[in-house]
Amino acid sequence: MRRLIVLVHGFNKNHRDMRFLEASFKNSGFEVLNPKLPTRFSSLNHCVETLNKRVGHLIHDYDEVNFVSHSMGGLIVRRFLAKYPQTNIGNSVFIATPHGGSRQPEVLAKIPSTTSIWKPLKDLYTDLSYERIVDVKLGVIAGNRNNLFWGRVILSKESDGRVEVESAKCDDMADFIVLPYNHKSIHFQKETFEKVLTFIQTGQFA
Repeated sequence: MRRLIVLVHGFNKNHRDMRFLEASFKNSGFEVLNPKLPTRFSSLNHCVETLNKRVGHLIHDYDEVNFVSHSMGGLIVRRFLAKYPQTNIGNSVFIATPHGGSRQPEVLAKIPSTTSIWKPLKDLYTDLSYERIVDVKLGVIAGNRNNLFWGRVILSKESDGRVEVESAKCDDMADFIVLPYNHKSIHFQKETFEKVLTFIQTGQFA
């Protein structure tokens, strides 16, 4: 069976932010796509269209495609699958995705011209809605090490410094775990990779 991992990075990052997971999956024998998306200056919808252009014509060649995303990347995957339904999507994992939004973008939005420059911020407010994923077993990982400056100022202790633990939860998840890392480092941890790999293989984290 041909199985593919598609990695989707988050806001204000690029494909290099997923390099640890990319190398880890390749070392485990998986084929991997790690596209670069315009998550710094473009809207979420534009990121979805870019994802489709870069992987949409490739994923049909595989028996099973597993999405692994970090932060806003999970929201991009949701909208991508809603607009471009696939029949070969297997177990997938979202890491620190703000399903309930985040208060930090709302604070940043008070600075003049911020949202006109960093357009994705408007897609991360706490009133956001997300598309349910149909017929896909989804695992969600949250972090709870709030040691980032703005996170300590704005968010509760039960957060990763960018996304609160409760905000990472969603109503279509099959399993959920919390790991002791912050938003910037959680997807660079061996423990995180091992949990993701276990979920992809078994549909649960333990």
